[in-house]
Amino acid sequence: MVRAHQLTRFPLNGSHITLDCEACHSPSPQGQLTFVNTSTECVACHGVQFQSAKSPDHVALAFPQDCSQCHAPTIWTSARFNHGATGFPLTGAHVAVLCQKCHVSGSFTALSTACVSCHQPDYVATTAPAHQPAGFPTSCETCHTTAAWAGATFNHTWFAIPHHTATQCVDCHTNSANYSVFVCTTCHTQAQTDPRHSGIRGYVWNSTNCYGCHSHGGG
Repeated sequence: MVRAHQLTRFPLNGSHITLDCEACHSPSPQGQLTFVNTSTECVACHGVQFQSAKSPDHVALAFPQDCSQCHAPTIWTSARFNHGATGFPLTGAHVAVLCQKCHVSGSFTALSTACVSCHQPDYVATTAPAHQPAGFPTSCETCHTTAAWAGATFNHTWFAIPHHTATQCVDCHTNSANYSVFVCTTCHTQAQTDPRHSGIRGYVWNSTNCYGCHSHGGG
């Protein structure tokens, strides 16, 4: 019968091969099995599982009744959802995150794709540099990637980083609450700098003047 079934519009594979015919072809009142016009839709047999599924709740969330989008005929319980077909494909560390980690309270259709919608606590708790007091934007993807949250890289645009011996933000930005404040003179001492600017009109040893001439971080 399995070989015969492969010639129909519903070839058997996976766990379906091991089922008794009566599991899908219910007996008629005359005791004969129903074969003609038997639906090939998964939900025709798996309607009970669809109605009772609570993690996530298929009915409440209006999941499509095409079970094959997530379930395979090999085993019903190891469903896999193709997140790549949504507006937020999973990459990097997101692939291994449990569904309920992001889809809290059973929310699947109205979830924001903005990084900060999940990473707001990380944004607030970060102190090196302190994102919130310094007014950092909440577009986490500007510096972070999905490979790992730690090890963010800030695009310092035209000012070369690492700059000389400065490797940490706090080396130059001494006020963590205001990153428009920067100090050059900690590393570039007056004793070191004055001889190199002999005869240069308007030279003043302070950070603002340094940046006025050396806005690209070069000599």
